[in-house]
Amino acid sequence: MAEHFTDEEIEDFKNAFQLLDREENGLIPFKKIGFLLRSVGENPTDSKMNEIINDLHDANGFVRGRWIDFTDFLLIMSEIRNEDEKNIIADVFRVFDKENTGIMKKDELRMVLEVLKDDVIQEDIPEMLADLDLDDNGDISFEELAAVMDFNKKSANAHESSSETGSSTQEAGTSN
Repeated sequence: MAEHFTDEEIEDFKNAFQLLDREENGLIPFKKIGFLLRSVGENPTDSKMNEIINDLHDANGFVRGRWIDFTDFLLIMSEIRNEDEKNIIADVFRVFDKENTGIMKKDELRMVLEVLKDDVIQEDIPEMLADLDLDDNGDISFEELAAVMDFNKKSANAHESSSETGSSTQEAGTSN
């Protein structure tokens, strides 16, 4: 869960949380979640908050009570970030989906990528398009794009975790 955030973000979240933890017991009143979220730059609607909390309850056993701890808060922040990322992907997809069908043509995306010569390695375009067109029908659906983006994000997180573990192991090995 914390892999979604930088160390600096987690520190900012802790500081904001601790400001509301008046009893200094690691808990804040549930009714203060909205204030806490706004203090760290988020502004979800009440209905969005209820949706997130219901989803967390179903997926993680999150219990809506009178108090939340810092781990609960990180779960909420993680869910908000995931929702934000999905919205960004959907907005980008809509640019290519001119007919609002939920599908973009692989050839149209190829043309755009070819125009971005400096940002995209041209030899990588066929592989990128093949990766996005999971059912190999020449079209890229929003679901295919989201699935590939999610897979790439998980792969990058796994790679970062294994790199950190490897460097920790190496450091531990060299200190003998």
